[in-house]
Amino acid sequence: MFGAFVWLDIRAIFYRVHFMSLKLPLSFLLVLFCVACANVQEKSVQVNEMVDISAVADKPEVAVVELKPEPKAAETDLDPNVLFNLLGGEIAGQRGEINYATHFYVNAAKLSGDTTVALRAVQIALFNKDIKSAASIIDILMKQESPSASVRRLALTVYLRSGDVQNSLQQTRELISMSDIPYRNTVLALGDLIARSADRKTAYEVIKDVIADKSKEAAGYLARSQIAFRFKDLKQARVDAQKAVQLGADWKVTYAQYAQVLEANGESAKALAVLKEATVRFPDAPLRMGYGQLLAKNELYEQATGQFEKLLAKDKSYHEARFSLGLVYLKRDMPELAKEAFKQLYESAVFTAKSAFYLGGIYFVEKDYKAAASWFSKVEEGPLYLDAQANVVMVKAKLGDLGGAQKLLLALREKFPDKATRFYMLEGEVLYQADDYLGSFNIMTEAVKKEPTNMILRYTRAIAASEINRLDVMEQDLRLVLNKQPDNVSAMNALGFTLASKTTRFEEAGVLLEKAISFRPEDPAILDSLGWLKYRTGAFKEALALLKKAYAINPDAEIASHLGDTLWELGRKDEAKQLWREAVKRNPGSRFLKRAKQKLK
Repeated sequence: MFGAFVWLDIRAIFYRVHFMSLKLPLSFLLVLFCVACANVQEKSVQVNEMVDISAVADKPEVAVVELKPEPKAAETDLDPNVLFNLLGGEIAGQRGEINYATHFYVNAAKLSGDTTVALRAVQIALFNKDIKSAASIIDILMKQESPSASVRRLALTVYLRSGDVQNSLQQTRELISMSDIPYRNTVLALGDLIARSADRKTAYEVIKDVIADKSKEAAGYLARSQIAFRFKDLKQARVDAQKAVQLGADWKVTYAQYAQVLEANGESAKALAVLKEATVRFPDAPLRMGYGQLLAKNELYEQATGQFEKLLAKDKSYHEARFSLGLVYLKRDMPELAKEAFKQLYESAVFTAKSAFYLGGIYFVEKDYKAAASWFSKVEEGPLYLDAQANVVMVKAKLGDLGGAQKLLLALREKFPDKATRFYMLEGEVLYQADDYLGSFNIMTEAVKKEPTNMILRYTRAIAASEINRLDVMEQDLRLVLNKQPDNVSAMNALGFTLASKTTRFEEAGVLLEKAISFRPEDPAILDSLGWLKYRTGAFKEALALLKKAYAINPDAEIASHLGDTLWELGRKDEAKQLWREAVKRNPGSRFLKRAKQKLK
């Protein structure tokens, strides 16, 4: 048999997204804590201890600096050279020529010694990732009397990226001393800046001295754990996270970080134990949410359900908990409860796209195709939009509206030309599953003409070509695929099976299929192909062994047809009939069982 046609199966789409939602990394699921926006504030502020450090770390680099001229300009006469460079920098910036803008502004700063000009020059250089230029003028900013915290943060960023350990450490200590927020929050925020701005060696050297300054405080160890985690140094991250828990048992973030490191290190049971202890120590909703998510990630769905239900019992508007609960209900095969959760979210105008998408998937699995189409159509443009539209196409096809499906696919190709290949593939699938093999072949030929080097399109057209006995095109496409991708097992199997079933070129088929099975010895599609080759060459006993193995792995209708034919040839007709009856019961409309039905009459 051919094996998988390269289709976009609706259930695969639905459950792929479903699975990913429950397998989010712990760094996303756990709410980590630091001072807001990783900024060390100059004035006393209300500090929310519950800020997601991972979100801060993912901000674009331009967010590291504040694009506002804090220092007051020195009294400076702008000579013509300075003025020329300033104007050149502004014009280049407006044109998007960032390299020239950096060059002009750096020149202006060096010529004028003006702190305002230097600040803008450093900011532009950092945005341009021109660390050398930024480092060449940062001293102009630092020579002013009492640099502000924002200027010191900017200088720290430059020193870190330059690998200047001593100046980085000096600015880190200055920022810690001038901060009016708790020491632990300050260090954690600076640790995040260090992790994002420095290479591994520089980051470790700077944070090592920060820890040495207050070795009995948890903050430094926690910051180094997060730095180590960012650099994928799990051993160091684990040691420091454990130390942070020991020194900061009253600090929720230490438990979250320790659990995150343990989970990444493959110690899921211990990570769960750490978070369970944390939820007992602290009546904290984000911690419980993280614990529930980790339980779900480890497929402990019943326990995860309990955590999310506890959160919702205290706060019915905790939408993240309700969404996670809906996903867990799906994993526990509780579609009615899942539907209720997602509908509540949709009606509350939160997680609307995801909720509509999952509702569409649930109704599709239940074969309520009209409801499925309705919900998929509610998914607005965003990350799930194309998947939802693809599913609408599949639903239309299920409802027999092939014209509507094709019309929508044409509109999608026109609206998203960069995704045209995907929608050509989907149209090929829709037509193929409707037994319109010529239509499938024609649309794939149209796609191949537009992308002749796309091997997926070639492979897909080859399968359709085989069905209409265009063996010349089939072989040409698959040979081309194998020329470009010699280890493409699917192409080997498809060509081998076609040669075995539609020609007498059995020797060539055998070479291809033996090579394919050496790559994937347990693949039922290849086992079936090889078994059918043995059948075609009269080696019925060998065929029987291969086909039985294939059928045990995947009781597919086509494999059942081949296995029944083999049993029949071996004189075991009663066994063949029983097998076919069971196969027909499971797949009443399968085209592969048409001959079997005739023999059963």
